[in-house]
Amino acid sequence: MRYAMRLFAAGVAVSAGVVAGEALAGERVFHVLAVEPKGTAQAAKEPFPVEKLPAGSGYVLKAPDTKGDWQVSAYVFQPAQIFVRKGDGVTLHFVGINGAAHTITVEGYQAQAVKLRRGAVQTVRFKADKAGVFRIGCKEHPPSMNGELIVSE
Repeated sequence: MRYAMRLFAAGVAVSAGVVAGEALAGERVFHVLAVEPKGTAQAAKEPFPVEKLPAGSGYVLKAPDTKGDWQVSAYVFQPAQIFVRKGDGVTLHFVGINGAAHTITVEGYQAQAVKLRRGAVQTVRFKADKAGVFRIGCKEHPPSMNGELIVSE
């Protein structure tokens, strides 16, 4: 019974790891999209917000137009969290979907910022040689366009 429980627990851990992006040490490849989700509402049905969004160009709030439509958007990375194991080779393909330009850094792993444009792909490769949580950020769209590289032991 104890052996069966260990096998079950190991299976759950492996399944959960695969869903979360974890795998055995090796080469890991991710496609990270630079996107801008938007939401539009009618002022008659949803009043234009009076609260201000956090400072920075990562959030955009457009006042109602002549038809009463207003819009909110935020620049984000998708996925926002990347999980790898220490020792993995990591390839990040940054894909410019929205936003004219992004200056992207992977703190702790990237010596030089990547300049990404809409419709282009920029690739960063490195060995995940230190464990921890490392910020992935865009210089042009703080504070919302941030992600995390999580390197486990």
